[in-house]
Amino acid sequence: MKQRASIAGILDNVRIGSSGEMQDLMIRGLASRPRGYVLAVDFDGTLCENGFPSIGAAKDCVIRAVRRVQALGVTVVLWTCREGQHLMAAVGWCSDRGLVFDAVNENPEHRKQLYRNDPRKLGYDELWDDLARTPMGWW
Repeated sequence: MKQRASIAGILDNVRIGSSGEMQDLMIRGLASRPRGYVLAVDFDGTLCENGFPSIGAAKDCVIRAVRRVQALGVTVVLWTCREGQHLMAAVGWCSDRGLVFDAVNENPEHRKQLYRNDPRKLGYDELWDDLARTPMGWW
């Protein structure tokens, strides 16, 4: 069975004029993913500038992209090292910007049901993280 290429891998070989055009291409690619596709999104450094324990300035282009992906029906999970009050502050900050996640630091319900367990490790199909490979340089 031929494995699907990741959006990042596809974009490695594509030259497009602007970061916004590349972002549009990536988001359109996510629309073709199978139902149940899970995108994990990091908080510090990805949705906002690094500033832990404070919350840095918003990265509006990433926030807009996450909202567009959610509108396409992709399951989006906030995946962060924050805990306790710092996590609650991050979730509230995201909510204030229109980001409400399908899960926070845990597997989404459909994955728990599919695999009949809930391991500590998050199962995702794609990760947006400032410390991972960034296909578009929007972080």
